Amino acid sequence: MKIFLIIGILSWQLFAADIESMSKIYYHIFYDITKKEKIKIFTDDTECKTAFTTSKHLILVDDASNADIILISKQENMKKIPGKSFDKKIIFFTTSYKLLKLYPQFIGAFYWKRGRSQLLFVKERLHKYHIKLPHEYYQYIVDIL
Repeated sequence: MKIFLIIGILSWQLFAADIESMSKIYYHIFYDITKKEKIKIFTDDTECKTAFTTSKHLILVDDASNADIILISKQENMKKIPGKSFDKKIIFFTTSYKLLKLYPQFIGAFYWKRGRSQLLFVKERLHKYHIKLPHEYYQYIVDIL
């Protein structure tokens, strides 16, 4: 019985560390995009929601029109976003290469492929939003998908 308790505690600590790491990674990416200390995020991704609740800098919002960044993971949720009705420019980001390729409003994606994390930005879309990323992102910027 003790072994199950120890495994459970270790699993929880790894999960907590993973959630914290995820939150930090997204914060750094989103900070470099927006240049804001506090970033309002609207997302459909439950894993990201869990991670973002631990962050002091990533604030979850219930209304997409109040967000600085909209993070979408599932294609069916694109229909729920009232795209052109926003008064301000909201940045779209995804956790799916497929969505990045299908929808021109996404400027970039952070996703997993074959067990490795992948980060991509589309040059033309960054220019559209007048986003200049720091030099360390240049290797992740592509001209065409």
